[in-house]
Amino acid sequence: MGRMSELQIEQGERCETALNILIAAGVLARCPMHEECTFIENDDVTAAYKLAMHQWGHGEHREFESARKLTDKIKEVWDEHGVWECQHPAHGPD
Repeated sequence: MGRMSELQIEQGERCETALNILIAAGVLARCPMHEECTFIENDDVTAAYKLAMHQWGHGEHREFESARKLTDKIKEVWDEHGVWECQHPAHGPD
């Protein structure tokens, strides 16, 4: 596997970690009908930052070079996934 592929896999894993933190903190939820979709459960993203820092303090998420890189990734994923309802095409327009 080439170095570029390895970097893409690492990037995907970091995004998945951030997404899982947002879900565990109750900020995002998975759509019960479309597991690949998420939506806002509670828009207080600070809960995710607090959870991430607690976990970081206990030695988790060391795939990130620093706690700052972890919180930056949470912000990035929040910006991408922070919608109020499932965006799956099967829902269609209202």
